[in-house]
Amino acid sequence: MLAEASATIRTRGWSGCSTSWRGRVDHDDALNHITGSMGTGDLGILTEGRRGMIHQEWNPTDGPARAFILVYPNEPLAPGAAFDAVRDDEATRVTEAEGVITKQVAKRGDGRLHGEVYEFADSMLDAGAHMTVHVGADEGALLFVVEGQVEVQAGQESAKGGVDHTFLVPPAASPRNVDVTALAPARVLRAVHGAGDGLQLR
Repeated sequence: MLAEASATIRTRGWSGCSTSWRGRVDHDDALNHITGSMGTGDLGILTEGRRGMIHQEWNPTDGPARAFILVYPNEPLAPGAAFDAVRDDEATRVTEAEGVITKQVAKRGDGRLHGEVYEFADSMLDAGAHMTVHVGADEGALLFVVEGQVEVQAGQESAKGGVDHTFLVPPAASPRNVDVTALAPARVLRAVHGAGDGLQLR
């Protein structure tokens, strides 16, 4: 997102997670008179509710900003629109495995994401480090590479990808483990989600 770049849209019935890993992103909902701001490392949570939003996201600074935005159905539909945030210093950090430090931005049971996104995490991996993402029955996963290069294996399928690469693991009937190996020092965002209305393995 370039300095002063912005976008204005009208939407209804969706929620969104927006995490900024460089710079600042502001939010302005003209319909509901709600504003918010996300700094580096923050997670913004946008809930549209029954009324919807006329909202704008923009970079108010002179420097560049980068953010990852995940949009998903707001189910059950919230009665009203809202903006919430998990600040960088609020999120728990854990050593998930040797050489893997994970910021648990939103954990199962949190209830703040208002939809079928169950977990959202931000992991830093040393070169050669491994982490395992547990995906339950009728759940899928999305992994986005912010830095470095990784190999992802789910069952007999595997793929490699670097910066800005997105890996999708479709929901399936049985629980699975998704194994991530850092081929170089890496940073990976990940979300575990429900079946929704999209692609599913049969």
